[in-house]
Amino acid sequence: MRIIRQLGKPSANKAQHSLSIGIYRRLFHRLRNFPGPFSASVTRIWALKTINQGNYFQVIKDLHRKHGDFVRVGPRELDVCNLKAVNAVLASTSPCVKGNWYLGTQMGDPTSVHIQNDLLPLNHTWKRRIWDVGLSSRSLRDYEPHVLHYVDKLLDALARELKKNNGVVDLGLYFSFFTFDVMGELA
Repeated sequence: MRIIRQLGKPSANKAQHSLSIGIYRRLFHRLRNFPGPFSASVTRIWALKTINQGNYFQVIKDLHRKHGDFVRVGPRELDVCNLKAVNAVLASTSPCVKGNWYLGTQMGDPTSVHIQNDLLPLNHTWKRRIWDVGLSSRSLRDYEPHVLHYVDKLLDALARELKKNNGVVDLGLYFSFFTFDVMGELA
């Protein structure tokens, strides 16, 4: 009889579970001392609602103005607006690892993971070593005149299309042309 009574109250257990998770996230989680919206520290619904309203970037910008460089935007997420943090987080020697968010950005064959989406530090290091030669400061300086040539062509084409189509341009199409032209030139 006791078991049947307990099974008959699943919503109470769920509510207690949700409450305990909320208390943990707000008061005991390692991100508890970072400022941000109260609801963002408890649930991801805040971010989903803000994204759905179409002004997420503006809200985040306002939060950084109010709270500084580090703002809590989710139960386990910070938004960082600090140049010094870029190397600390993204450098090849960083102890930080990529989160599961990157899994959602993969397209195509899941066995062929791009360096940007690779969660495994060993794989990333191996792929990065190959790319480092082509993306060194010297190489980038050598590419600059070629890229600027195609930037000028892109801007001219966009200006022509804007006049021809009353201010409407398919930017995706023209950015694809630009990318293809630059890759072809540099290859």
